Amino acid sequence: MTAPKARAGRGARSPLEVPANGWLAIAQRTWKEMDEDNIGIIAAGIAFYVFAAIVPTLGAVVLSYGLFADAETVRQNVEAVFASLPRDAASIITDQLLTVSDSAKDKQGIGLIIALALAWYGATKGSSAIITGLNVAYDTEETRGFVRINLLRLGIVAGGVLMIFLAVGTTTLLAFLGGLVPDAPGVMLVIIRIAGYLVLALLVVTASAVLFRYGPDNRQPRWVWLSPGSIGATLLWLAGTAAFGFYVSRFGNYGATYGSLSAVIVTLTWLWLTAYVFLLGAELNAELERQVEGEPVAGQFGNDDRTDFSSNRASLATPKDGGFGAVKPGSISVAPREGRKEALVGSGMQGKTGLLALAVVAVAAFATGRRGGRTVAGRH
Repeated sequence: MTAPKARAGRGARSPLEVPANGWLAIAQRTWKEMDEDNIGIIAAGIAFYVFAAIVPTLGAVVLSYGLFADAETVRQNVEAVFASLPRDAASIITDQLLTVSDSAKDKQGIGLIIALALAWYGATKGSSAIITGLNVAYDTEETRGFVRINLLRLGIVAGGVLMIFLAVGTTTLLAFLGGLVPDAPGVMLVIIRIAGYLVLALLVVTASAVLFRYGPDNRQPRWVWLSPGSIGATLLWLAGTAAFGFYVSRFGNYGATYGSLSAVIVTLTWLWLTAYVFLLGAELNAELERQVEGEPVAGQFGNDDRTDFSSNRASLATPKDGGFGAVKPGSISVAPREGRKEALVGSGMQGKTGLLALAVVAVAAFATGRRGGRTVAGRH
């Protein structure tokens, strides 16, 4: 009896050591898992909660920053950060920022408290949805306690606010540098703008890697194993955002179909696209884990002491020295496929019907906009 053939890349020390046929197998399983894990529906739930939180969060940022600087300047810098978004999506943000920046100075303290309360409620819901999506992508159940999971939610919210502050600060710094040389050649201005996009992309890569490491309920892998999903998702997100914005501005006809709701539909669709892409990155990292070390098992990925899961599962109950951590009997479990229902319920995403409806609305908006765009193009 011959031993089963080992997977290509088994025992690799970094993603660069995985051969081409190993990456092909990873891509095939990732494509399959995308459908089996229903990440489109989960992404719709994330998009809804993030949409509920993004406007009050940005308002809180502007009001907080406005206590120390000119609110109008802050608004302009925040608008520059979101300038690459689809026009209708950016309009929701800029209109709200205009309202906040025009508020009276003596009302900003009360407005800040209200904005922070609304932002906190929406952001905690959004962070719960993100954790759920990552657990599903990594095929693991949520077992962390109440205190730990709420600290994680708080960390995700704080990280999101920090990302906004860093993005605004980067935009402000680049605008300041560009203003130092009013007669600068166009090439220099282009270089400054490209540098800004590179810095923002680096922030997104870092944030996604942190989410992939600490979001799912499993033992954290080494950072090098998170790079394929985080870098790939960031590049795909940048390209998808640019393509979707181009489509909406040139061919989409959401206004004719949805009227005043078109901005909401476009924003939700873009948020859905964003969540989908980064869940795809998590799926890619999970399949990379499978390729290198077998089935994803809590507490195993990233070990220097690699166990052959396929040939000797009984040995998992034996503690080993020198690894990432001793393996204790009963401490290892793989979330079954049917266990994902409990994972969804446990993270506040019970409303499957509502999430499915939101996903259908997003897809319908995209399809309707395409048909509308063709109709307008035909008239001309």
